[in-house]
Amino acid sequence: MVNPEEAVILNALMRQLLVSAQEDMGENGLNVVLRSVGLDRFVGNFPSNDTNPGIKSVEYAKFNEAIEAFYGRAGKGMLRRIGKAAFQYGVREQGALMGVAGVALTLMPQKERIKFVLNAMVNALNKTNPQVDAWL
Repeated sequence: MVNPEEAVILNALMRQLLVSAQEDMGENGLNVVLRSVGLDRFVGNFPSNDTNPGIKSVEYAKFNEAIEAFYGRAGKGMLRRIGKAAFQYGVREQGALMGVAGVALTLMPQKERIKFVLNAMVNALNKTNPQVDAWL
């Protein structure tokens, strides 16, 4: 098992998070949160939109935690909006990797759609990052 401090995630996942957060918080809000947790390297410099594992998972977690801490009670709702936007961005930008087509998803019943998307995400994570042992 990989030490949590050494675990990495895909560049595209961090990019999706940052782009979506910027849409919700604005550029200044995003930059303040990034600086507050020592992630200055992402200010105006988002990771590339590829499937290379290059971002530490603790950085991803720090950023999410910082949003909740910075915005207080409103942080949870903000994270929900950011997560939804990040997923939609991911389907648009990395849909082929996940095997997800946006139009096909809208035609499925909600329960099937959730199961399909979760399975696709697990398969994509396992395929692109050998450190991950995800299952559903």
